[in-house]
Amino acid sequence: MPEDYRRFRYDVIDTAEASAWAAILEEQRLAIERSGQSNRPWMYWELHNPWSRSAAVVDSWALLDICQSAALLGLLAGRIGEDIVLFDSQIMPIPALGQPDVPGWTSDTDFFPLEGATGDQGIVVRIPFGSPHAHSIEHVGHPSARVEYGPGQLLLHSTDFEYRRREDRPVNQWEYVIRYYSATRHYDRDPAHAKQFRLMERYPWVNYSKMPHWLVSGKDRADNDFVTGFLTKPGHWSAANLAMPSAADD
Repeated sequence: MPEDYRRFRYDVIDTAEASAWAAILEEQRLAIERSGQSNRPWMYWELHNPWSRSAAVVDSWALLDICQSAALLGLLAGRIGEDIVLFDSQIMPIPALGQPDVPGWTSDTDFFPLEGATGDQGIVVRIPFGSPHAHSIEHVGHPSARVEYGPGQLLLHSTDFEYRRREDRPVNQWEYVIRYYSATRHYDRDPAHAKQFRLMERYPWVNYSKMPHWLVSGKDRADNDFVTGFLTKPGHWSAANLAMPSAADD
């Protein structure tokens, strides 16, 4: 694990792929805006999921390609190991929620209801796009207390990375947030779990306990559920449609 990540719980990475990803992400954001549904917060959630509500507007397959790209997974493997599960992605900030959506100091720990989790249980990736200006956040525990990441860069941080967003974020400064966890940990889907319950209260339009999960690298070593979320409600015929035609109908 890189020393800066071990000490400060984050890394800012320069990568050639980031600019191409940013262009794809801006296309998807504009697609939501043009659809007239930017006031619906769920349109900015589960963007990599081809079965989500947002998939009716965005190219979820293109976003899934970003989430499971070899370049990105290689960076994650050095921090949480090679057994990796993808479960969440969203565009931030969400227009209907204002900015920042969570005022004050926060972390992403509630997104990770993992059993037996100690140390590095998961990781968050932030890909900036839509603005030539660098993103800037305050961070608890870093000597400079400020972390900046801009075009051509990614921010990778641990789940317990404590940060605070600037309330004067420049217009058109967006980021794509992706969340992964180590497949050596079991993700608890019980809606009564304290973290699942807090997520439900905070984001009532999204059900984290039912989201589909993708094993994007390595093997599942903790008996995780990769079926929930992929099952669609089967079609059925009404009793009237099942009635056989009579000879009089011919």
